[in-house]
Amino acid sequence: MPDILLEKECDVDGNEMSIKKSTYINVAIFGLGRIGKLHLHNLARTFRVNIKWIVDDISLHEDIRTLLQKYRLEHVTRLASLEEADTVHSDTSVEVVFVCSPSWQHESIVKKSLTTGKHVFCEKPVALTVETIESCYSLAKENNRILLCAFNRRFDPDLEVIYRKKQNGDLGKVRQLIMISRDPPIPISYIKVSGGIFHDSSIHQLDYVCYFLGERPVTVVAHGNTTSLKADDYRDCNDVDLSTIILTFPSGAIAVIESTRECLHGFDQHFEIVGSKAIAKCENTPLFASKVLLATEIIQDGCPDVFARFGKSYVAEVDHFLDVVQGKTECLVKPHECIMATELAHLCEESLRTGQVVKVPQKN
Repeated sequence: MPDILLEKECDVDGNEMSIKKSTYINVAIFGLGRIGKLHLHNLARTFRVNIKWIVDDISLHEDIRTLLQKYRLEHVTRLASLEEADTVHSDTSVEVVFVCSPSWQHESIVKKSLTTGKHVFCEKPVALTVETIESCYSLAKENNRILLCAFNRRFDPDLEVIYRKKQNGDLGKVRQLIMISRDPPIPISYIKVSGGIFHDSSIHQLDYVCYFLGERPVTVVAHGNTTSLKADDYRDCNDVDLSTIILTFPSGAIAVIESTRECLHGFDQHFEIVGSKAIAKCENTPLFASKVLLATEIIQDGCPDVFARFGKSYVAEVDHFLDVVQGKTECLVKPHECIMATELAHLCEESLRTGQVVKVPQKN
């Protein structure tokens, strides 16, 4: 059962007004790398959860303790090593597990969490193959637990505006989608374990364009090359640093997805819809609204990373997940959608390898 918490209500100026009883959810976080730290930051700011456990490599625990002190959690949050994970799984007071560890660890953590009665919020991918993802969702259904794959673009408020206009018919028939994601330089140590550009980067766009259209693609073709300053390193990883994917859909819509690593001017995101009635665009979001206009150029601060661009959506996806756990709403990311995104990433790899347009198997 959820524990009882005394929750403070404040006015718009932050002044305490009253105290009321509420319930909070006991949480365990597996992995405190870049994304784990972001979720820790967001979870520490909400009254809805109690961060009871953090599980990571024991060599990182001193750094984690410093973070816990920053968020005033050092007296309520316990640390465990990866070898001690069973202690966390057997803690019946833990209702929710956040899986933020390296991709190759996801399947085992997800399955153990589900079988011990926990709801699971998992960073993509849920597992490394279509078959293992299917088995994870089957286990979630068998144990009546929630399993959400964190495709955070779905929760971006700017993209949501365009999605609602499409749903309302304001755009007319969607003819073309263009989605661009350019990442700043990424450490090669990460690239080696990322699973490749299609599974690590493009999968967010693959999921979103299918969600936006509400359709399963008919064909996919993928092109890629290694032309950045780190091209040799990417080739050594059997990966590419730039890719373009073209998807066709039953409605006739065409989606173009560009994923680029080693983008030297920062994190760059664009989304454009060409409809029969209107064109809708979501441009890259700068840190500041101010611009400096010179005779030869426009100077404007861009986004340094994904967390700055999608900061609001990271908060929204966690709020949505907690709402689902508490029975307030249905999970937005369906099992078949998560499975399809990984299927498409594998088909992109096949197309890149063969140089051919690949037909997407259709399902009933």
